[in-house]
Amino acid sequence: MRTVAVIGAAAGDCVLSVARMPRSGEDIAAHDHGWQIGGCAFNVLRALARLQLPIINGIRVGNGQWGQRVRQALSELGVSPFFR
Repeated sequence: MRTVAVIGAAAGDCVLSVARMPRSGEDIAAHDHGWQIGGCAFNVLRALARLQLPIINGIRVGNGQWGQRVRQALSELGVSPFFR
C-alpha cells in the first residue's frame, strides 16, 4: 500500500442559516449553527483517514483561533498537524 501526501489548505466555515435571502439593502437575522473545518485538501485528508490509508499531512496549521480548530479536527482524525 502506498502512502498519500496531502498538500494544500484547510478552511474554516461559520455555518449560518436564514429563512430567506434578503432583498437588496435589507438586513435579516441569521441563525448560528456553529463552525466546521473543510477545504479541498482537508476534505481529501479526512476521506483518506476514514479509509485508514497511510497519510503524510502537508496541510500547514496556523497559531490563531482557526489554527486551533484545524488542529482539533486533525486530532479527531488521528492525524498529526504539520508545522514548519
